[in-house]
Amino acid sequence: MKKTLSLVLAVLMALSIITVAGTSVSAAEAATVNGVDCAVGNTVQFVYSLQTPGTLEDFQGHFEYSEGLKYTGTEMTESKGVMVNEKIDGIIYYSGTSFDTPYDYTASKVLYVATFEVVAPGAQTVKNTMEIVTGSDGTLYYDDGQNNGCTEKADVVVVAVPVSSVVLNKTTATVYTGTKTTLEATVGPELASDKTVTWTSSNEAVATVENGVVTAVKAGTATITAKAGDVEATCVFTVRQRVTSVKLNRTSLLLYNGKSATLRATVYPNDATSKAITWSTTNKKVATVTSGGVVKGVKPGTAYVRATAKDGSKKYGQCKVTVKAQKATKVKLSKKSITLKKKGKKSAKITATLSPTNVYNKTIKVTVDKKKIVKISAKTIKSKKSVKITAKKQGKAKVKFTAKDGSKKSATCTVKVKK
Repeated sequence: MKKTLSLVLAVLMALSIITVAGTSVSAAEAATVNGVDCAVGNTVQFVYSLQTPGTLEDFQGHFEYSEGLKYTGTEMTESKGVMVNEKIDGIIYYSGTSFDTPYDYTASKVLYVATFEVVAPGAQTVKNTMEIVTGSDGTLYYDDGQNNGCTEKADVVVVAVPVSSVVLNKTTATVYTGTKTTLEATVGPELASDKTVTWTSSNEAVATVENGVVTAVKAGTATITAKAGDVEATCVFTVRQRVTSVKLNRTSLLLYNGKSATLRATVYPNDATSKAITWSTTNKKVATVTSGGVVKGVKPGTAYVRATAKDGSKKYGQCKVTVKAQKATKVKLSKKSITLKKKGKKSAKITATLSPTNVYNKTIKVTVDKKKIVKISAKTIKSKKSVKITAKKQGKAKVKFTAKDGSKKSATCTVKVKK
């Protein structure tokens, strides 16, 4: 008949505070199990072993655990199983009996492993009481309180929590050469044992990465990969080349009002992703510019015409445009001479036109040398407008048309008045 003796089996366990990538468990989640720091959500394993290899006929005992722990199972290294009674909260009874074939622990000294999950913060405890361990030859490993072969040695077991997910704050990004972009990787679960992230680039000629900081090198595409454990996440970077300078074929331009000239813009470097430009003028009242770079003088003054890159680089080239007033080169009359009568055809109209057509000041001054002979309907007219000349008395007079733009250009109409 087997003796049944009580003896507390000295069991030590060890586990680690699970911290990854510089993060730590908050105070609200902190816990200890038998004085060892851990956290809510950690899995703790207790390994019970024989001090020396051997064969067993049977064993039995129980362990008590605090309310902050959840019992998840006991596993034998032998295949014959373990009987477990969970009817009493906080106490687990276990036993194993073999009559025909003994439990064989000659290859492995591990008797069984009990596993708990930490479900509440604070100090938690697990106490094991081994009641009997009998060798296959009838030898009691526990005999009258004497430890004749059960371990009092600590077996350290750290249960790692694997990484289940890696999420990046971006999955695609469009950037320009020379810029830096920081990617942030969130590793789950929170209690993963190792949250260390390894960063790699599929094309370092296009983009490099160090600790999540991506540096754009040259135009192209590169995939940045963040890997933790066996899980990874990627972000595709499209790198564009910004414009470094815009140059115009002219830096200064002289125009007369109404005249036009075309500017040409060259964008650098040659491999710029976008060479699109926008034309603008600093003073539309002086000079205008089209989307094709055609500049037109409007009125005398100075304006700057710019070609600006549309890629956001803010690079531009500009040309100083000076607009001068176009003066008349000629005054042309519809008639150079007319004959009037005091009775009958007493009046006639003369039209004056300034050349060229873009003369800035189109005003024409009208004068008559002998006001007693004829009279005029207006002292000033605009180019292409007419003045009415009326006979007053017999004689001969001259009506002069002079451009008022300072060119001193003029033309004269001779008027004869007959009876």
